[in-house]
Amino acid sequence: MPCRCHSAILPPKAHGITTVCDGIADLLQRDYALTERPGVVRSVPFYEICSFNICSDKIKILYHGIVDSSRRLEVLIRAVPLLDDRYVVEIRGPENKKYIDILKNIVSKLSIEDRVRFTPQVPFSKIISEANKADIGYEVVDGFSPQHQFMLPNKFFENTMAGLALCVSNFREMSRIIEKYHNGIGIETCTPEAVAKALNALYRDQINAMKKASLAAAKDLCWEKEEQKMLVAYHME
Repeated sequence: MPCRCHSAILPPKAHGITTVCDGIADLLQRDYALTERPGVVRSVPFYEICSFNICSDKIKILYHGIVDSSRRLEVLIRAVPLLDDRYVVEIRGPENKKYIDILKNIVSKLSIEDRVRFTPQVPFSKIISEANKADIGYEVVDGFSPQHQFMLPNKFFENTMAGLALCVSNFREMSRIIEKYHNGIGIETCTPEAVAKALNALYRDQINAMKKASLAAAKDLCWEKEEQKMLVAYHME
């Protein structure tokens, strides 16, 4: 697997330079006047065969990852009363008790205990197979930093590998991929209203089509393919 760091700034005589997305590669070439554009090696998982699961009567929106205030999960929870009854939410990850208590308090005040579930993190080897039980992979955050335009989190690719429809912030790098593979939607602003409006506009058939598109995209967005790019970047092919 590639290093999880966002970029590698190496001396001019480095054998190879890689970063995790096209936007950062372009910036590095421009800012450091590099004669050769850095290679792009995305932080994708190994290929894992997952089944296509048609949406049931209850469509599960899954957030998995670090559960802390930077993820703005209260936005997703506050969106639930605005969402059609067909949607339920699962939040899975390492427990930050203080933040989890805040989220659970919001759930209680909104009386949506039957639609929001908190579950513990799963072993690394089961992240994708467990995600495959959901329908929509959620990653909507505030764009409070310019760096967010370049974010391509691990869970973006894990949810793709798991065959989920993606619901993500409409940031440059994630948008490029969902526009290419047609496997998700981009949310313009991190608000309950924006999240609910976008999801309520989806038909079940559209979600199923996005899930199938993710399974197809996973054959490209896997380490078996990405490894070759790293070898080329380091002139090891």
